[in-house]
Amino acid sequence: MTEVLFVPDLGFRLLSVRRLAQKGVGSNLKTEDEAIGTDKYVLVFTAFLNDGLYFVHDANAQITRIVHVASHDGFEGVALRTVWHERFGHLHDNALRQIPGLEKEKVEKEVGCEACFKGKMVRKGFHKTSERKSKQPLELIHSDVDKISPASIGKAVYFVTFLDNYSNFLTVRFLTHKNEVFDSFTSSKAEVENQFNLKIKKFQSDCGTEYCNQAFKGEFVKSGILHRRSVPGCPEQNGKAERVNRTVSEMARYMLLHAGLPLRFWAQAVSTACNIRNRCPSKAIGWQQ
Repeated sequence: MTEVLFVPDLGFRLLSVRRLAQKGVGSNLKTEDEAIGTDKYVLVFTAFLNDGLYFVHDANAQITRIVHVASHDGFEGVALRTVWHERFGHLHDNALRQIPGLEKEKVEKEVGCEACFKGKMVRKGFHKTSERKSKQPLELIHSDVDKISPASIGKAVYFVTFLDNYSNFLTVRFLTHKNEVFDSFTSSKAEVENQFNLKIKKFQSDCGTEYCNQAFKGEFVKSGILHRRSVPGCPEQNGKAERVNRTVSEMARYMLLHAGLPLRFWAQAVSTACNIRNRCPSKAIGWQQ
């Protein structure tokens, strides 16, 4: 290549797109008077030729990664904002403008930051479907296991809840190991079926091994119970059980804090919370007690 300048003190290489275009080797030319810049196949900027120079238009925050831009009235604030936005750990624009030297007149144009967009992405909200309300007790039972540490006075580490979809009546059992869930279910099942003189018809839980095992499978087959399981990684499908566990855990924590008791009394607090909840009015059952 001819007409190349050697500048030892220059910290980076400069390549003139215009010179390349004149020699017919410009790879970033869209038309004769328009150039584009891309980064990993994503359009970063568009530049238009004027008096031998390309003036940048419609640039995003990634431009400083791929080109060196000379002074430009419309771009200087964008470049300044991008550099300091990144230096301050991707600080938002309102706070950035309060920094001396980066006032509004110097950082007047906001440019979307790809890293900020990616970092702020959240999972799309779960589409809630209205489920038909049960017509009688024990038609559908929701269940979930939760863990609280440290161990309780009785050495329990977990608790399992069984929630009736019709009456919102809640039963809780305390466990030292998750493999005790089945025994808790059978004892709770015998109790409620005897009290209501009805049979459990459906049982809903997640896909944890404490529910998906041969013992549960055999009991469901013997009792004619339909086991409904949520999709792995989708706890929203078992939302009622998840929500009631959170409710009793929060109630227990509030009572322990109010009483000034240590956390090892959590099992007694959860049991009390469950007992209180069963006697409180609930919107789910028309504010009945």
